Amino acid sequence: MSNENEGRPVGNLSEPWQEDALDRLVDVESHLWKAVFSTCLCCLPFGIVAIIYAALVKQALTLADIDGALKASKNANFWGNLSIITGIVISIFVVASQYLID
Repeated sequence: MSNENEGRPVGNLSEPWQEDALDRLVDVESHLWKAVFSTCLCCLPFGIVAIIYAALVKQALTLADIDGALKASKNANFWGNLSIITGIVISIFVVASQYLID
């Protein structure tokens, strides 16, 4: 039994799916700036969760886990936004309560 492809040149190894995967690797954003901002100025507990997910994005990209990186990026964005919104709502309640007490 001989292999019918034996001795033939392999050809181009850069398949379209590989190029698509590389493009997706570049486009994954970690949202680390938002996580740090929301931790420092808004809601500490939610911001810490956002920082953890932002760090997982880089780790997943290092391991070439595109789906894991995209999921971690989405979670980092969600927790960062939640922290900012929570911080704004708490600030509004604090300012409003100061006016109601006086």
